[in-house]
Amino acid sequence: MKSILEWHIEGTRFGIHCDTDGLLFAGEAGTQLTWMDARTGDVPATPRPGKPVEIQALWYNALRIAQSFAQRFGM
Repeated sequence: MKSILEWHIEGTRFGIHCDTDGLLFAGEAGTQLTWMDARTGDVPATPRPGKPVEIQALWYNALRIAQSFAQRFGM
């Protein structure tokens, strides 16, 4: 879990990284990354690069779980 969080903070494919405000930023031109994005053929119809709210909810939850584990197991 720690490694997953570290990779997201540092950056992964598709421009996914933790921005200076602590939120995850995701997306590059022509990509479809979340289940809320629609694609027609090879063209994203509703591209949403940036900080989609559903991704932030998952990110916050992952951070809280990691915090809980760290406190519980002294990591």
